[in-house]
Amino acid sequence: MIVLYWIAMTALFLGELAAIGATGFWGFTLAAAWPVRISVGLMGPALMMLLWGRFAAHNNTDALTGTPRILFEIVWWGTGIAAFLASGVVPGAVGIAAVRLTGLWAQLSGRAEKSFGADPHSSGAHVASSAVRGGDGPTREQRQGPALPKE
Repeated sequence: MIVLYWIAMTALFLGELAAIGATGFWGFTLAAAWPVRISVGLMGPALMMLLWGRFAAHNNTDALTGTPRILFEIVWWGTGIAAFLASGVVPGAVGIAAVRLTGLWAQLSGRAEKSFGADPHSSGAHVASSAVRGGDGPTREQRQGPALPKE
């Protein structure tokens, strides 16, 4: 089960890259003047990466959790799907949706295994996305070490 979990997490990471790339592809295929296509084609992926890093990155100490995180991911992944659809690449949109649903299943099953003692995160590897994790991550003390005593 752990192998399937990590395969799904790898596919999820590749899906994230595809969603970012979809916004660039959409920008470059717009029916507009070339300066607009280049600007949108470069700014779309940059904005997607900025938003993910600010609100959903695993190593961000104040990343969204719970319902706001789920809503953010719906909009973020939906943007990648919509970009593929607007570009006429239906298989890409279906692929991103399938990868995200598979990743959600893996995250839920990984959480269930964790509660029964089999910790899929025990290797210390980075988890690409975890909308369902909520406040389940390491505490600030675990990330930064114990606070030094005041003198």
